[in-house]
Amino acid sequence: MEVSKLLKVLHSFPVFLLVLSVLFFAFTQTQKLLKISGISMEPTLHDKDVCFMETFITPEREGIYVVKEPEVAVWAVKRLVGLPGDVVELCDGYTYVNGERILENVEGTWESMTFELGADEYLFLGDNRKDSYDGRYWSRLLNRSDILYHVTYRLWPIHKIGRLE
Repeated sequence: MEVSKLLKVLHSFPVFLLVLSVLFFAFTQTQKLLKISGISMEPTLHDKDVCFMETFITPEREGIYVVKEPEVAVWAVKRLVGLPGDVVELCDGYTYVNGERILENVEGTWESMTFELGADEYLFLGDNRKDSYDGRYWSRLLNRSDILYHVTYRLWPIHKIGRLE
């Protein structure tokens, strides 16, 4: 290798390290790892699944989020079913949002309930409705400030790796 080419490579190496460092810092500030604990999100997520969660989020219906439960200082992983202003009805094993049935991959049946969400209220439910302590039983509906992270991508188990829908 010529000396001039070697100098060129050595000169660009610090720039490469700087770019790599900035990208790594940006990624670690916007993405965190999460290990699922419990069965409330089955069949979508299972105990010990490992997922990425994003820190900068805009809540969207049917997304999976990490939220603060109202009564206790713990985090929960639940699906966003109701947005501000929605009327959510749980009836005969189905979920209706503003009168339209939504298609869900959920397990179990549950009692009939109706939720009328206010201006800054969100309804979160577990996909395993028969074994989920969620918005149906919490003392209040959650506010935007209670939504911490958006769970976006499963890393483990390896045969289920991929984006969460």
